[in-house]
Amino acid sequence: MDAFWLNTDDELKSINFVPQGFLYNMNQRNSKTIFNSMYAALVDNKLRKYFVTEIVFFKDWYDYLPLDKKTRVKQLLMDGQLDIANGGWV
Repeated sequence: MDAFWLNTDDELKSINFVPQGFLYNMNQRNSKTIFNSMYAALVDNKLRKYFVTEIVFFKDWYDYLPLDKKTRVKQLLMDGQLDIANGGWV
């Protein structure tokens, strides 16, 4: 995910957004879907790792998680499965 390159973060987070020149189902490509898939994969397999580089998308996803999932995300961070690569904000 590259925040603000062609589109705003609100457009990229939108479930109905179709990027410039692309005709595909955004339900499968928006940032929340990516993070939901990442979360499921990390919980399912302790050998998997994921590096977050665009904190703006991660924060939006994390803010709406239920408390039990937030707790699990914190554990994934502490276990080294999930890593915030630079912590930068675009």
